[in-house]
Amino acid sequence: LVLYDGHLWDPRAHRMLHSFDRFSLGSPGSSLFTPHGNEVIVDAQLWDVRMLKLIRSIPAFEGATVEYNHNGTVAYARYKAGTDKLLIVDGCDFTPIHTDKRTRSIRGLALDDTDERVAVLECGGCTNVLCSDVRCR
Repeated sequence: LVLYDGHLWDPRAHRMLHSFDRFSLGSPGSSLFTPHGNEVIVDAQLWDVRMLKLIRSIPAFEGATVEYNHNGTVAYARYKAGTDKLLIVDGCDFTPIHTDKRTRSIRGLALDDTDERVAVLECGGCTNVLCSDVRCR
């Protein structure tokens, strides 16, 4: 199965299986499979893929790009470029673990394979897509 922009596709059958409701069309966020089975996150909603039913809303994910660590225990919500907040939540029940406020806007996030390190790309004072003052921490 392929999940793209809130649409679930079956590439073997060459057709779309389902289009998930988009509650936040003004600020789209992530569309991704969770590492815990047959669930997907579309914008700030958790959906059951088997039943195509909404399980719950996750307001903290509104407008965020969500990434999981490699064993699926922690989810990182990175907001649009220009914001300085990184939300770290439990990967199973989505309870907040930590909010990391930066002095510079967060442009990217990378996780290592051992889940021991997180690299954050920060940009200072830039409002455009290209930024010459980027730092990796």
